[in-house]
Amino acid sequence: PYGAGTVFSSFSPYLTMIRAAVGIKGTRTGQLLSALIYKLKQGQGPPPRWRAMEMFRESRVSADAPSMRAVYAHFEHNLLDICRTAHRAGAQTLLCTVGVNLRSNPPFASVHRADLTARDAALWQTLYDSGVSLADAGRCPEALESLRRAAAIDDHYADLQYHLARCYWRSGEYEEGRERFALANEWDALRFRADRTINQVIRHAAAQNVQLGVDLVDMDLACRTNESTQH
Repeated sequence: PYGAGTVFSSFSPYLTMIRAAVGIKGTRTGQLLSALIYKLKQGQGPPPRWRAMEMFRESRVSADAPSMRAVYAHFEHNLLDICRTAHRAGAQTLLCTVGVNLRSNPPFASVHRADLTARDAALWQTLYDSGVSLADAGRCPEALESLRRAAAIDDHYADLQYHLARCYWRSGEYEEGRERFALANEWDALRFRADRTINQVIRHAAAQNVQLGVDLVDMDLACRTNESTQH
């Protein structure tokens, strides 16, 4: 709820402030103050209706957004603290990487690179539309040529990577297809799925804390190994 792109709270780059806010809201006084502030902001109308993932539609965060560095750092710091707290309590800890459906889950949202000019954007759109149409018609070699030319202009667009991945996969180029599916997830601007860095942080936390009785269940690796046998 305190990460980049959230609709629940303002993003903060300072972990200490986030923890302080959580601590205050855990007290009755803090809950009372939060309720009063909410009423002052919202007036006397009914509370906003929960709309699940739809609420995040406008909260898009590119993989290269500066705020993502703080998100990863907060996640790692919290995870390491959980391991240490569990050890002090005499508990064994299992950290689990997150398996992600890459092949049949297209990106939720795509954004262009920030410095794309209007001229380049127009050319990119022409190449992208042509590539998608060719791919839909089953003409993968021609589609790949057009999509690769679009990627040379802007490869940040998640849906472009996904279409490239599907074309490579259909052409029997499975390794390149896997990499493109992974890139489609990396550049997905609605960050509901774990990316590579999230899983790297989990693996690193497990490796750092073996002496504290921390073990790793690598579901991400298991999913990718299983997928590699299914063409």
